[in-house]
Amino acid sequence: MEPTVWCIDKKLIKIVEPSETLMHAYFKKAINALGAMDSERDNREWQIAAAYYAIYFSFYALCARAGIKSEAHICTLALMKSGFEAFFTFEDRQLLRDARKLRVEAQYYASPNLNTPDTLRILEATAPFHVKCKKVGMELNEATIEKIRKNIESKVKNNHNPS
Repeated sequence: MEPTVWCIDKKLIKIVEPSETLMHAYFKKAINALGAMDSERDNREWQIAAAYYAIYFSFYALCARAGIKSEAHICTLALMKSGFEAFFTFEDRQLLRDARKLRVEAQYYASPNLNTPDTLRILEATAPFHVKCKKVGMELNEATIEKIRKNIESKVKNNHNPS
């Protein structure tokens, strides 16, 4: 089963009212996380966590704008491929996946080395990803939002009504 469909079946993704106000609120949360990432230069564990949340909130802002609510981070990640694929590359999706994995490793396990090339790649890509999401947010109009929502809804219908 396609991950987005599974998330909708489990009621972890819901179609709600699109909200420009919520988009701006999540972009503000992303900016706060970017600030925390910058202030935690001497604490790699928290710098990684802040980077992940800056990336996550930047993308989730777009979900809020399109009226898509996600109750699980893994489901939000699936939306990047299932609803917003026109805006994000494989590398963008990989950034979010890798940042999530690294955050879990850094916060829940005693990781001996958090100064890897992957860590540095994620930290360096965080602010540009936020800028990209802000640009996408400016491009989201009613027609684009409707297309995203129909795309997600069609995945559910196609999965439940095989031809």
